[in-house]
Amino acid sequence: MRRIGGARGTFWTPEQTATLLQAARSHSERDYLAILMLLNHALRASELISLLPSDIRDGHLYVSRLKHSKRTVQPLTDKERESFYILFNGVQPDGRIFPISRMQLWRIIQRHCLTAGIPLAASHPHSAKHTHCRTVLAKTGNLQVVKTTAGHASISSTIQYTQLSDQEAAKAAEGALVWNHQ
Repeated sequence: MRRIGGARGTFWTPEQTATLLQAARSHSERDYLAILMLLNHALRASELISLLPSDIRDGHLYVSRLKHSKRTVQPLTDKERESFYILFNGVQPDGRIFPISRMQLWRIIQRHCLTAGIPLAASHPHSAKHTHCRTVLAKTGNLQVVKTTAGHASISSTIQYTQLSDQEAAKAAEGALVWNHQ
């Protein structure tokens, strides 16, 4: 079965993430908020596009996770609250917060990744979840924090973020291949 979404374990560097968010915000506040929420809450594309106004209460996001993952409740960041205010300015949207399809979200991510100079293999919504998990693990060193924020039901799902990506392994090995430096 062909993987949809590019290479396994693709993620964005902090610089790529900042450029991506900037590109999205310059295009559309809704695109910016969608990518920001994917990143901040380790959401899958389907989880993001199914969010309803009732999933946001008392400054928190209530996420019903898919794929047998745990339900999570996470605080919204100041940037998310600011963006919601800009988009909805006191008016509750009808229906879903992001009334788009998974394919439309995919295209939004690809468009802004292209602008941000992110490789095509990493230009998909699930890279945001990988980015969240890898970033949290790098900053905290705590797999339980990653497991909880990502909504993983099993720590075995979280352990994948301790492994090197193909790009990281190739970069590390490059220096060891002495014949390339002679």
